[in-house]
Amino acid sequence: MDALKLYGQFRVWSGVVVLMCVASSFCASGGYLVANPDKRTSKTSGKVQDPKCTQGPKCTGNVSYSVNTKPYTIQAEWNQTVTSGQMVDVYYQPSQPADGTVNPIPKFMGPGFMVTGACMILCAILIGYVFSQLGNRGKAVVGGVTAASDAYSIFSRD
Repeated sequence: MDALKLYGQFRVWSGVVVLMCVASSFCASGGYLVANPDKRTSKTSGKVQDPKCTQGPKCTGNVSYSVNTKPYTIQAEWNQTVTSGQMVDVYYQPSQPADGTVNPIPKFMGPGFMVTGACMILCAILIGYVFSQLGNRGKAVVGGVTAASDAYSIFSRD
């Protein structure tokens, strides 16, 4: 067997394996987020206290809010400039109002990861299938621009 063909096949299939592993990780992460949704479903307003902003802007500070007239304070982080006294949305667990956040996990994140992973798996299968059907068995992968641009050499059945 031609060494260039063997090397081309190795590059194609190793890339397919890596893509399948990354895609599986996306699917697993999405499945976890779907199975364990964020329990912070209630929303209230909170007041920013003493924010410390760095260059970028990235700010950290405390947020005070109340649930059923009971006061709570959480530490929060923003990727934008906030000022002391500014009102922000706070999401908290109804059963544990002290567990609050200003940055909830978006609800579409889990299904989005799963769909992205599934698309990556389909791409890996397609890449593997296309290159396994090529007559030169992956020479174009290592042949560079010349081999890739020459459709006849890629799809010929040598």
